[in-house]
Amino acid sequence: VYNLAQQDIRARTVYENYNDYPTAILKLLVTNPDARDFVYDYPSRIDDPSPGKLTAGELSGGIPLLLQWDQRWGYTQYGSGVLGITGCGPTCLSMVVVGLTGNSSFTPYAIAENSLNSGFYVDGAGSSWDLMRLDLDRYGISAEELPLSEETMISALNAGKPIIANVGVGDFTDSGHFIVITGYKDGLF
Repeated sequence: VYNLAQQDIRARTVYENYNDYPTAILKLLVTNPDARDFVYDYPSRIDDPSPGKLTAGELSGGIPLLLQWDQRWGYTQYGSGVLGITGCGPTCLSMVVVGLTGNSSFTPYAIAENSLNSGFYVDGAGSSWDLMRLDLDRYGISAEELPLSEETMISALNAGKPIIANVGVGDFTDSGHFIVITGYKDGLF
């Protein structure tokens, strides 16, 4: 956070008041500087119950890019933290549901509420894989598990089927993280 604080007034405010921020929120800022505004506003917006709405652009077709730390829903409690930290599963499922159905009511906030009410949040682990494969009728979609095969994944994507993947430790996380894969080009997903 110190290096960011040298370049940005909001990051400097976070740095100077680091005791007001949980470690996970500070780590988000370090690993994703684009989350600066979300992190900066955290103390004043924690547990903001606003579910937020999707924009016309997000509903214009295709799989929208939604971020779990979006200020429209990211401050809402989800399991052991706020959706902005623990909500990759509901956010990914929201992207797919909205993209396939056009139904704007299935925001990350709404999916997270359904996840909690259905028991798909696991303390200490985050969203259960069951969130991605059970009880999908309520969203108007179905799912199938794919083997970890490049050929199978390419085939699914070419058929217009987005893929929700659970990745391990790496660029995105030091535990596990759900991501949405929507295409394959030049040998890259």
